[in-house]
Amino acid sequence: MSELTEELVVSIDINDDMTYISYASLKGKGVTTLSSRQNADKYGIPTLMYLNEDTMKWSFGANAYARSVSKGGKLYDRILSDVLEKGEEEPEAKKRLGIFLAHSLELAATAVDKEYMNPSFAALAICLKEINAGILKLMEECISNLKAVVRDIRFITRSESFYYYTLSQPPEIWRSSVMLVDYSKDGCNLSVLRLKRGMDYSTVSIDEAQYPELLPFDEEDTAAMDEKLMEALKKTLTEQVETGGRKVSSVYLSGLNLEGNWAKKTLNYLCGGRRVFQGQNLYTKGACYAIRDQLTNGFISKNFYFQSGNKVNYDIGIRLIHKGAEAISQVVKAGTSWYDLRCETDVMLGESRDVEIVLKSFPEGDESNHLIRLMTFPERPKRACRINIRMYMENRDKLKVEVTDRGLGELIPASGIMISETIDLGKR
Repeated sequence: MSELTEELVVSIDINDDMTYISYASLKGKGVTTLSSRQNADKYGIPTLMYLNEDTMKWSFGANAYARSVSKGGKLYDRILSDVLEKGEEEPEAKKRLGIFLAHSLELAATAVDKEYMNPSFAALAICLKEINAGILKLMEECISNLKAVVRDIRFITRSESFYYYTLSQPPEIWRSSVMLVDYSKDGCNLSVLRLKRGMDYSTVSIDEAQYPELLPFDEEDTAAMDEKLMEALKKTLTEQVETGGRKVSSVYLSGLNLEGNWAKKTLNYLCGGRRVFQGQNLYTKGACYAIRDQLTNGFISKNFYFQSGNKVNYDIGIRLIHKGAEAISQVVKAGTSWYDLRCETDVMLGESRDVEIVLKSFPEGDESNHLIRLMTFPERPKRACRINIRMYMENRDKLKVEVTDRGLGELIPASGIMISETIDLGKR
């Protein structure tokens, strides 16, 4: 790769209303969010698609809406939900989402071409409200067309994006608890980030709650909605202090329902002794901060541990002989999201015909191991067999380990035999 190449990361936060796109240099500190083509002061594009059946060309965002009005025809407006709810039955829905994500990536590529010399995307983060094995399978099918542009594609939840965004701000923002209020047509969701300091690292947790009483949003009586929202937040902030939690010192407001000036009483209340920030691009910027920090082993990765049900709570290594002494080669760091756990390495077999996977629980430090016996591999002289070890997670508990015989070049051809075993991390 040319020394003049500028490596960047890009993130896409997609929902059925709007899609937000951000990018950042691996060497920089800031993150840029793409503005709307119609309004430079606003971020994001409407998550809409329209197909001109005469030319078979797609339009996106505001252009899609305008052309559907002028030309008639089908306007697609549930691009993400159609996949998550019925993707297996409707392959066309997955195709549409893949096309929309490719268009989003093209928008980012156009923007960085104007700003950087010889830019290249090192990784892409796609931000979703939630991630499970079913959603991951569907999304992987949708993004296959993107891998020709960027090979490292990761997924991140909005909760984790909030975590990375917050800790990427100045320390005075997150020294106490931080609250996020996300109010969209789907609901009003509250997240409270709590920091617990330790000697070697600090742990961060996020408590979440929903306010069903705030739906549906009554546009005809915003004064009543303002009162309801203020009272709900008052109750939560009071409970935060009463349960021994740190005082909330900073509040982020997001979601299309919070746009405009209708929530004046709520804002006046929140601004009493707190910093209050409002915007729609928190998740996409947080996803960009996250993937850059992970790729560069940055400040957050080195100093904080995010407590989440999506995290693997083990350091995972392979026991081997290095320079005549036994050693453990760590291949996975505790705190990795299960859906991001993908690693592959080649090692030489010694006298043993076993592969020993070493699991060290975090933060307890308890060590256990799992032996994979290679009894079906061909007999080979000592150090005359190269093996490939590949690991990935099938879901949040099941670690898949695949060991493949690679032989030793032309001297000892590979048999291609592969042994696969599953380690249940949930039962340890």
